[in-house]
Amino acid sequence: MGVVALDVTTLLANIFLQLIACETQQADEPWVGTATTLLEVVGLVFSTGFMLELAACLYAFGWGYLSNKFHLFDAAVIVLSFLIDIGLRGPAESIGSLLVVLRLWRLAKISEEVVLGAAERMEMLEHHIDDLEAENKHLRAVVAKSQDQSRDARNRHSSLH
Repeated sequence: MGVVALDVTTLLANIFLQLIACETQQADEPWVGTATTLLEVVGLVFSTGFMLELAACLYAFGWGYLSNKFHLFDAAVIVLSFLIDIGLRGPAESIGSLLVVLRLWRLAKISEEVVLGAAERMEMLEHHIDDLEAENKHLRAVVAKSQDQSRDARNRHSSLH
């Protein structure tokens, strides 16, 4: 998720840089072009990394990997973002690259699912612990009763001799 956040930060920095450069009428300054190009290259590096990750997942898990709706959505966002990064230039690229935000949203939803799954698992484990504690209490009572009966039997046996 950290890499996606860096990708979004790079994208937003590029957009803000272009907006500020236009607003201050410095869009033609050399530093603006250099900074914009650098941010675009960094964005393309991130997109390429995500494409490689997707390719590795498809290689490792096969096409069945895309049967999960979250993985399919993620793959669509990755491919569209990559195509936009290599196919568009200028303002259309910045606006189109906002698809990266969808990836961040998708990761947030996955995190939410993980938390909910963990909460459900925790509830199940707590119930299991309660059952085990009740069973432990019952078994301790059985052992205590057995010890009492054993002590009583020893006392009776020793009083007979």
